[in-house]
Amino acid sequence: LQALNTLAAVRQSRGEHAEALRLYQEVLAGRRAVLGARSPETAVTLSNLGSLRLAMGEAAAALPLLRQATEAFAAAGRSRTPAALTA
Repeated sequence: LQALNTLAAVRQSRGEHAEALRLYQEVLAGRRAVLGARSPETAVTLSNLGSLRLAMGEAAAALPLLRQATEAFAAAGRSRTPAALTA
């Protein structure tokens, strides 16, 4: 899953948003299944997916993902907040 996450980040940096979206969604499904919805790794993926949606101009789709990421970080005892929520 980490390799897929990294590949998604590479695709995003190259402007290949549709492929990055597909990969992040695959990573998110895998992390939820293996690690649970509240794991820090799942939260990172939610944050990445939300940031991608923002980059794609899809703020309405990004906000719920970023909120879920914040909740997952809090549940894991971490105070990390996705940057997009503090902007």
